[in-house]
Amino acid sequence: MVYYHGSPVKDIKILNPNVSNHTEAFVYFSSNPVVACFYTVRNNWYPYGFSKPDMIPEYTEFYLDGLKDVYSRKSGCLYECEDLNITENPTNIYCAYVSRNPVEVKRYRIIEDMYEEMLLQEQKGVLKIKRHKNLNKMELERNRARILKAIKDGDLLHSEDDYAKFIKERFPYEWEKANQA
Repeated sequence: MVYYHGSPVKDIKILNPNVSNHTEAFVYFSSNPVVACFYTVRNNWYPYGFSKPDMIPEYTEFYLDGLKDVYSRKSGCLYECEDLNITENPTNIYCAYVSRNPVEVKRYRIIEDMYEEMLLQEQKGVLKIKRHKNLNKMELERNRARILKAIKDGDLLHSEDDYAKFIKERFPYEWEKANQA
């Protein structure tokens, strides 16, 4: 089986475990190259899921031109590793896997513009993009509620990290609403 790892860092020969959202150090992988591509840009903003029943990755734009904003003119590297015999998935994300040990890279591909890559994957039918302008009122309200929950649960009003700045800049209405609560 081929495992994919997306990173903004190029030319890595050995992928080493790092502490991310979990308390333990892992190398994160996906069996789906599109999912790995999402992680070539580091900003803790990954609004995707999987369409049913085909389980194709589905990126949802929470704001106008959100995909373009996050990925346009940003390069990344898609790493391939093989035969790792790993099954652990503490993320509970479909098609995600981790290794607790360093992993040798078999192949990699540098992608110069991740936004263009995402559009290409959409054309191939292996990625669905739910564009903000096409979301219905219920979907928009659900997304607003998710942003408010992320602000509150992450205590973002009291944070100055990159993720908090990203949310504050892209979602000023929800930020202000959370600030007034």
